[in-house]
Amino acid sequence: MISDLLSYEISDFIMYSKEALGGFLSTYNKHIWPTQLVWVFVSIVIFYILVMKNQLTKLVLIFFSAAWFFTGWYFYKDHFSSINLASHYAFYLCAAQGAIILGFALLPSIRLNKNLLALSVLFVCFFVPFEWIFKDELLEVTLFGWGPLPVSIASLALIGLIIGLKIKLLLLSIIPSLILCFALASHFYAQ
Repeated sequence: MISDLLSYEISDFIMYSKEALGGFLSTYNKHIWPTQLVWVFVSIVIFYILVMKNQLTKLVLIFFSAAWFFTGWYFYKDHFSSINLASHYAFYLCAAQGAIILGFALLPSIRLNKNLLALSVLFVCFFVPFEWIFKDELLEVTLFGWGPLPVSIASLALIGLIIGLKIKLLLLSIIPSLILCFALASHFYAQ
């Protein structure tokens, strides 16, 4: 009996394979086309605002909030839930993070600094398909706005740009960290 239990591998407990995850991401990207172009444009606008126009901070936060709502609804609720049962919980976390960031946009004194490291991380999340290291094809990659890895990492980088509000920044970092762990686990377990 114990020898039977020891014969199982981690892959016996995973809900999907690497091929299934790749097929899912390809289908997801095809399904939401041409929304990706909108998110690339939004990324350009956000990056321009962060580098050149610091007085439009609230607009940046609204765009980040929209990215969380979009990722939660379209990625987790509408699509990823077909191969991962825990996606419904991730959807609620994404919606909560979108609401929290929207709440921060309403604060009168929110300001951002020009932290070069945080801006560099944001640039990568916006324009570099770094998920490609996990994937076989470029069609299986997501960027900021429509995928959980770039949105989570970009949100953590955004927190590095916010001046002050130390205890509130902790609140802002909890959900992106959880979603980042969930997304990374989904990628690594499918390897």
